Amino acid sequence: MRLKKIFCFLALLAGLTAKAQSGCTDPQANNYSSSAILNDGSCTYNVTNLALITKANMSTPMLDENSGIEFFNNKLWTHNDGGNSNQIFRIDTTSNAVLQTVTVTNATNIDWEDITSGKNFIFIGDIGNNSGNRTNLKVYKIDKNNLSDTTTTVTAEIIYYSYSDQTTFVSALNSNNFDCEAMLFYDDSLHLFSKNWVDKKSKHYVLPSTAGTYTAQLLETLNAGYLVTGAAIQEGGVISLCGYDNAGVAPIFMYMLYDYKNGLFFNGNKRRFNLSNALTNGQVEGIDFKNGAYGYISNERFQQSFFNVAPKLKSFDLAAYLPPAFVNPKPKADFTSNETIICKGKTVNFIDKSSPAATSWQWYFSGGTPSTSSVQNPLVQYKTSGNYSATLIASNANGSDTLVFQNYIEVKKQPAANLTATGSTIFCTGGVVVLNTNTGIGYSYQWKRDGKVISGASAAVYSANLSGSYQVIITNSDGCGKASNSVLVSGPPTAAVKASGSTTFCVGDSVVLSASTNGNGFAYQWLKSNAPISGAVNTSYSVKNAGYYRVTVTNNFGCSVSSN
Repeated sequence: MRLKKIFCFLALLAGLTAKAQSGCTDPQANNYSSSAILNDGSCTYNVTNLALITKANMSTPMLDENSGIEFFNNKLWTHNDGGNSNQIFRIDTTSNAVLQTVTVTNATNIDWEDITSGKNFIFIGDIGNNSGNRTNLKVYKIDKNNLSDTTTTVTAEIIYYSYSDQTTFVSALNSNNFDCEAMLFYDDSLHLFSKNWVDKKSKHYVLPSTAGTYTAQLLETLNAGYLVTGAAIQEGGVISLCGYDNAGVAPIFMYMLYDYKNGLFFNGNKRRFNLSNALTNGQVEGIDFKNGAYGYISNERFQQSFFNVAPKLKSFDLAAYLPPAFVNPKPKADFTSNETIICKGKTVNFIDKSSPAATSWQWYFSGGTPSTSSVQNPLVQYKTSGNYSATLIASNANGSDTLVFQNYIEVKKQPAANLTATGSTIFCTGGVVVLNTNTGIGYSYQWKRDGKVISGASAAVYSANLSGSYQVIITNSDGCGKASNSVLVSGPPTAAVKASGSTTFCVGDSVVLSASTNGNGFAYQWLKSNAPISGAVNTSYSVKNAGYYRVTVTNNFGCSVSSN
């Protein structure tokens, strides 16, 4: 009976899915369909004007030809385009100040056109191709860890590429469809958007984000109607493509793309905004989101006839045109850890990297202690060797997302470390005891006495001839170390004498001599000229008469030694 109910439920679900209507799901669109459940990308919109708000002038002439902007780690970066320096600049968003200049030492600025960033890297696109005949297109990849507030130089990895649909490389200045000025990072890949001079469309290509040589694969084409010069994406996946038409007063536009599927950005909602023209806002080049629907647009200096528009940084806000789930999206779960390969018994610090920021966390750790946690950055100990998964469910008010890393933590075995003595651990002067421990291929050893390293003691055996607590640290070929048990060795005591003052004095004066070695059960006998002094059996002795003095120390095993 139960199987029949399940079958009926599945059949009903399949029927509902089959009947789900496709259409325009945006209430702001002209052709919105209230019955549509699946967005088919068919939405159309009235002409929409979007105002840009001036935030700051950009430093001139240094940034007259700024081309791309990128906001990450709460800092805004930019660069100039072709023929300028191989440098990126950190700028203040409320003044024209350049706060930091960083030189990419192994790069040449043939035609840098855009900058974008992923989780751990920034990417600079040397992708400009005005004549359409470049065969040296490349993207520079820089580790964010190498870009502190005081960095002045960095070295980049390089991604070389060509276009999958380009077969000829004849020069056609500003008259080809293989120029490119827009790039963004999404789903571990780079995405390029062409600046088609001929048909004013934009082709979407995908490119691996690891260093190497590749063919950028053409995915889809947008009938933009203008020259695309910049691209940006925010946490909810909303994409903006800015650009201008090179006719008349050079009108400026921006496409907003969202609610797409399968990494095909042009199959979702496509809404175009008018941003005035170049005579007012200059030639827009760079664009990026700061957070949610709010972002920045920059323009390079625009000179035409008697018009001279200086480079500026402006802001835009798309909140009024987006559903709340896209303005403040649920987090995309992400995490890292300080280590992924550890030795048995060690602790791992897991670090939440979810973006946008989560407000609650639920972790699951197979093989870990604790096995679950709800803190943002938990500490987890692994007591058994093996490979273990880690899971994070990151949530905020708008939803949750789950990330599972299988076999994420590898826990290595520790070596066995048992210390034994081959004979008695109690002996007198001249005695010795040999200490042994486990052996294994690739093992290394370090012996200690009373917690201190014994220099040169790095074999599997050690001959102890002094009293003390002995231990050995064994490290295997995986780099995992383990401390052995301790063995107490009781050899002969040591004996030395120290004086509390001068040993030269006048009649009636004295000096106190003390035995520098003390131990439980130790006995003392002071001697003058090698003859025992009657009753002088304490750790110290007050000397009033000239002579040669020494002390004999006897431990509780009957071993004696005399001092100097």
